[in-house]
Amino acid sequence: MREGLYRLAEPLKFGPEDSGTQGAPVVWRAYGKESVTLAGSLPVTGFSPWRDRILVADLHGTPLEKVVSRQLFSNQGLQYAALMTMLVAVAGGFIFRAFEKSSQHMSEWDGIFWALTTMTTLGSQYEPHTLGSQLTTIGVLLVGVSFMAMLTGAIAQRFLNPLTTSEQPDEQLQLSVESAPEQ
Repeated sequence: MREGLYRLAEPLKFGPEDSGTQGAPVVWRAYGKESVTLAGSLPVTGFSPWRDRILVADLHGTPLEKVVSRQLFSNQGLQYAALMTMLVAVAGGFIFRAFEKSSQHMSEWDGIFWALTTMTTLGSQYEPHTLGSQLTTIGVLLVGVSFMAMLTGAIAQRFLNPLTTSEQPDEQLQLSVESAPEQ
């Protein structure tokens, strides 16, 4: 490939037919020492000042208008968020237990139970006494509240706009691919 920035409107997929044969393999790489960049992102333009040094861009009427919330609230996005939340609950429970080992008698399950009740803001009989456990509490609480907010937003979006469910095909984004300059 020649030097340049190539913006891709869809994932670049290579299959067996793109690799040649054992006797004549195909190798995909930059030409010589040139630099090639494949960008899977879409450019955002039209920024304007909002306040202080913050800029905003209006995405209405652009291909990005529905992409952001559709990806965040898709079933796959929620599954990743749920997985990360559970990992934080388990890790946070173990970390909390380690910090509180000297002041509270807790099993591994008690630590995980503490993390889950903290994430849902229910609370439990265990309280943070050390700086480490207090910081762990803040992190676990923020992750839990963020996941609950994301889940609530996804449910609301399903009611307000039934076309955004993952069972419906996404609209095709019509974007042109910028080719590298000729040399």
